[in-house]
Amino acid sequence: MKNLYVMFTRTGTIVGKMIRTVTNYEFSHVSLALSDDLREFYSFSRKRINVPLYAGFMKEKRSYYTLGRESKTRVKIFKIPVSDKTYEKVKNFVIKTANDKEVIYNLFSLLTMPIFHGFETYKQYTCIGFVNEVLAKTGAIKFYKPTYKYTLKELEKVLKSYLFLDGYISNGNDGLEDDYFKPVGIKSSLVINVLFMYECFYRLILKKPSKRYISGNV
Repeated sequence: MKNLYVMFTRTGTIVGKMIRTVTNYEFSHVSLALSDDLREFYSFSRKRINVPLYAGFMKEKRSYYTLGRESKTRVKIFKIPVSDKTYEKVKNFVIKTANDKEVIYNLFSLLTMPIFHGFETYKQYTCIGFVNEVLAKTGAIKFYKPTYKYTLKELEKVLKSYLFLDGYISNGNDGLEDDYFKPVGIKSSLVINVLFMYECFYRLILKKPSKRYISGNV
């Protein structure tokens, strides 16, 4: 047997604060960990600290959640035991997603969540959509509507019997030297955000990636 960990976090970004205000919920992000040391997490989030809209699959470190400014992060962690076979299935899905250069963040699903309660489009995930997709593959967690339509508050209720930690984790110095913390100039950030929104619109309408889109580091 092995364990999967689902971690809810109270992130320090402006977007995170807006999400908590709109949802009236303490947490604004969710991610997945595959190892018991809880040092690396997988989710969909921004790729650079000061480029808020450009986002996709990320291997996250604890320091990311408070932008490197705090020593601790407010979290709620759920521990889900799975068989070795299921664990490998999940791990392979995460690797496949990480290597898929067409996969990006589902920005408009997030922005319209209060109205449309989430929607699916070509190779796009929100953080909760990705985590729920993984959980659905385990067979251990039962969902009663499309996985991308759940809110964090609803997911917490689904996972309540697996609660492992409700408190704080130490951030340490992990990740502070990563590209995530390298600042991007204001002009470059604006261009990147605009191009990313264009890509999201393109996929929303045509259900495929644009030819000009290139996934990778900023």
